[in-house]
Amino acid sequence: MIILICFSALFVPSITFAKSSEKKSGLIEIPDVKELSPVFRQTLFTPKHKASIGKWFAEIPNPSNKIILSAGHVDRVSGTTGYNDAPMLYFQGQLHTTEAALTKVLVPFMVEIGLQRGFNVEQFIARADTFREATLELAEYEQITNGIAFEIHTDAPSEGWHRAKGYNGHTGVIPPSNRTITKAEACVGNHMGKFRKGMRDLFAPKQGISLIELFPTNKAITYAIHKAVKSNDYQHVRRIAYPYVNLFFDALEVCDLHSSAKNVTIE
Repeated sequence: MIILICFSALFVPSITFAKSSEKKSGLIEIPDVKELSPVFRQTLFTPKHKASIGKWFAEIPNPSNKIILSAGHVDRVSGTTGYNDAPMLYFQGQLHTTEAALTKVLVPFMVEIGLQRGFNVEQFIARADTFREATLELAEYEQITNGIAFEIHTDAPSEGWHRAKGYNGHTGVIPPSNRTITKAEACVGNHMGKFRKGMRDLFAPKQGISLIELFPTNKAITYAIHKAVKSNDYQHVRRIAYPYVNLFFDALEVCDLHSSAKNVTIE
């Protein structure tokens, strides 16, 4: 019996979130990027983009070179809970799902990298705290400023039971469905990967806003954001996100939205 118990223990995952509210959820220590083996590092930091067959073509010209980035899931509790149904996070004074907190951390970082690379990019923060109203605010701001808005998400390709139907673990853009695909949006879709137009009849694309599925909310980034919120140290989250952020801006360079600086070092 003892031998059987020991043998079975070999197959019990060593990293789990507590399933009972009476247990304390535990997060493993995430090693520094430099400590990871080359093979694991390659697996972790190689963005997966699986474009669908055929190319997208712009329906309208770029109105300007102004890029507007907005964090998805503004209502604080929406979005994926992360790997293995992770617990809610108390972040910025409110409870958030894993992805809702993650996108709020990522968007300022994306703006920082974009500015360093020479792009005309800014963050949009809605006044409303409900999804529908905030989306309409973003759509209005996009029109007023002649910008190109992207709403940043990481939930579509996430692991586990909460993966949305039709998503299969790749980065990509869900384009506007109101006949306003710009050259920039088409290029990002062709470069990063793309989901079909009109997918799941989503609200934001109906308003002319592209959704960017930047990367999977998988085990590594779930543990990293939970640890970061607890320690108030987001460097590891930034290191994981960095290749995907650069992939996005590489796509914009392909779209001729000028970038003056190509090599950026993140510590």
